[in-house]
Amino acid sequence: MTELRVKAEGIPETIAVLRKARPDAGTAWIGKALLRAGFLVQKLAAEKYIVRGRAKGAPPLPNRLTRRSGSGGLVDSITTDRVAATTVVVGTNKIYAPLHEFGLGHFDARPFMQPATDEASQDFEAIFRRAWSEQLP
Repeated sequence: MTELRVKAEGIPETIAVLRKARPDAGTAWIGKALLRAGFLVQKLAAEKYIVRGRAKGAPPLPNRLTRRSGSGGLVDSITTDRVAATTVVVGTNKIYAPLHEFGLGHFDARPFMQPATDEASQDFEAIFRRAWSEQLP
């Protein structure tokens, strides 16, 4: 499987602050928060950063990934998986995904995962705080 990984900064720091505030809170909330954050990245990548409705044969948009009508291979392949207690992977198994994300040779980069992660990261602290507060008695 081809992997395309992006990293969000600040999550370990947020977890540390919340754990310090309430050390007896357990860790189940971390997995819940990570999944919520991952699903947000997945949704943004699939619905916002891949432009839909381009006609078959239409030229690509500069610096934007497009989805032709009726096709959904890349969009449908984006998944969120919890692979460990504190690790969630959002990505795709499509071999051509890195070509779109990073570009190669005469193919311009048309990123969709990193912009989605960057946008979603603005909400990560709130997602973690909400999951933490939901599990408190």
